[in-house]
Amino acid sequence: HLQGCDEGRNGKFRTNNDNVASAKKGMVAYILGDPYAIHQNVYYSKKTSYEMTQSGKFTTDQLTKATLACRKNKKCTGVVHNSKTSKYYISTDHTLKPSTTHT
Repeated sequence: HLQGCDEGRNGKFRTNNDNVASAKKGMVAYILGDPYAIHQNVYYSKKTSYEMTQSGKFTTDQLTKATLACRKNKKCTGVVHNSKTSKYYISTDHTLKPSTTHT
C-alpha cells in the first residue's frame, strides 16, 4: 500500500493511498517510506544493516565516487557501505540481505 502525495500540473497537492504506483504525465509522486539520500540528483533509499552482493572489484572510501560509478553502470542497483572496512562498493543485485557490517 503506497502512501504519500501527488503534485499536479497546477501545483496543487493531493494525498495518495493507492495500492500501486503508476505513471501519469504532468504528475510528481512523493512516496512515504524509508529514509533517503540524494546524491548527484539520484534518490537512494537508506536500508541500514542490509547489504547487496558486490559487483566487480571497485571500492572507494568516498560516497560521491561510489554514486558516480553507480550512475555510469546501467545495471547498478545501489551503493553499499561496509562499516568494518569504511569502503563503498556498487551492486547490480536486487536482493537485500541482513548484515551487521554494512550500513
